[in-house]
Amino acid sequence: MAVLESSGRLRPVGVWVIVGWTALSVAWSLLGYFLIYTGKAQLTPEMREYLSSLSLLERLASLAVGVANVFGVVLLWRLRRRAVFWLTLALYGNVAMTVYQTLTTHVIAALDPPRAIGTLFGWALLIGIILYARRLSARGILT
Repeated sequence: MAVLESSGRLRPVGVWVIVGWTALSVAWSLLGYFLIYTGKAQLTPEMREYLSSLSLLERLASLAVGVANVFGVVLLWRLRRRAVFWLTLALYGNVAMTVYQTLTTHVIAALDPPRAIGTLFGWALLIGIILYARRLSARGILT
């Protein structure tokens, strides 16, 4: 199923769903960061310790992963084949940052089971989006 655009191209409904989900996720994340950095969010001592242990480089790397993900979704919206590369880069970056932080910071103490499940769900969702984008690319929908 696809939705006809004013340009005459069909944009698959799945692309609309991915873009909508990403927009909600980005808004939710920005709200979370705002609440954390303004002191309005209630954090456990472990979470405070973890956040205070993050270096500027780690914060910038996390931002870069987020930007790669959003850029990949924007390219998917524009039906560009490069979306697959940027979404895959975001997944690899996210996994690498998680492994690095697990080995070097206090993330395990701050990561309760719901957050760990959320991380795994996010990875699974991103893998699904990448596979979907690859399928669109193989079908010639992404140019």
